[in-house]
Amino acid sequence: MRLFIFSFVFLFQITIFAQNTSKENSLDSLKIIEYKKRRDQILKFSVEQCKRDSIRAVTDFKTINKFYINTPGPNGSDFPASSELKALLDKLNISYAGTWSGNCFGTYSTGECYYIYSTKLTEEKFGKEAINKLLKQAVYERIEKEPILIFEDNDHLGWLHEGEITIADILLNKYFFENFKYPKRYKKKSEADNSYTEVQVSVNWDEEKLNIEPERYIHHFQDNSNEKYIPYFEKMIADFLKSRNFVFSDRDKVYQGFKRSFKIYYK
Repeated sequence: MRLFIFSFVFLFQITIFAQNTSKENSLDSLKIIEYKKRRDQILKFSVEQCKRDSIRAVTDFKTINKFYINTPGPNGSDFPASSELKALLDKLNISYAGTWSGNCFGTYSTGECYYIYSTKLTEEKFGKEAINKLLKQAVYERIEKEPILIFEDNDHLGWLHEGEITIADILLNKYFFENFKYPKRYKKKSEADNSYTEVQVSVNWDEEKLNIEPERYIHHFQDNSNEKYIPYFEKMIADFLKSRNFVFSDRDKVYQGFKRSFKIYYK
């Protein structure tokens, strides 16, 4: 009798569990169907919007050349040399229309295809390589006015820090040697870039201005006899960082990150 009761209870529990599982599976299936339906609606809307925006871009291109810069969303960096770029593009009768960001949720952003196709048409007309050269020229011009830009961590400046000897370091060396004189008995070598000082920097938070300051020096000299001039080199580098006014305009730019080291290459 006990075995019968136990078996009955066990079968009853299994039946209830199966019913609940079936209901849960049905609900999950409905959710999946609803999700797919919603996804298809979003996709259809995106395709329709993109088509309309693309046609509008082609129509506008008949009378005006527009150029947009894509910025990673939602917290991407603005292009740091907008005024310089606008002046350069104006000479080619290209209208710099600013930056735009895509939707981080993967849905269609208002005007997205308009920005993309307007820029694509302009690049095809004038040459993408030519436009890229203007982008870099604008950055160079801005750096001349605001050299701290070399140290900023900016989504549009990655090319400054590519390669073994970076463009950022080349620029810093150019500025450094404008007012640098080698000690009289310094032994120069014919092979360039084999002697250098790597400078690790930090930000001085003690004053109102956020200055870049040397934190540590790592020296490598091809001729060991030149090591006696290390104090002189360190002083010249520290003075250089002060004289070029490497100052961040606000704390936010520091929070986003900054270039923490560079190299000065000697003969």
